[in-house]
Amino acid sequence: MVEAKNISGTVADEYNSEKTDSSATNSDASSQKAETEQDSQMQDSQTSQEDTQQEAAQPAADAKQETVEPQDTVTTYTISVTSQDTCRTIAEKLKALNLVDDAEQFRIYMGQKGADHFIADGEHVIPQGASYDDIITILTQK
Repeated sequence: MVEAKNISGTVADEYNSEKTDSSATNSDASSQKAETEQDSQMQDSQTSQEDTQQEAAQPAADAKQETVEPQDTVTTYTISVTSQDTCRTIAEKLKALNLVDDAEQFRIYMGQKGADHFIADGEHVIPQGASYDDIITILTQK
């Protein structure tokens, strides 16, 4: 019986030794697998961070590509009209501001349009380059 124990013990020792070797091999394989997974995760994380940085940089790059055309600034002039002003004095004020080319021509045009009797008192803001019709519209609004 002792021999059986020895044999069993020997077989058991060999089994345990193989199991330990197998466990060590499995442990080494598991460690290598874990390291590989960690490396893969780190690479994925770095790639993800690079992608995020590129995506974040992309709108900025797009913004750089979008050029905003400077808008033309419009010069405006304010003309004050009182009940004492005539079409002639209003036309002369407009000529002095270079809003009309010819004061007399503008006065005649206002009369032809029938606007000469409807000019509103007050402050009127007129943009540079406004047409005669635009000026008349502005002057007749209350």
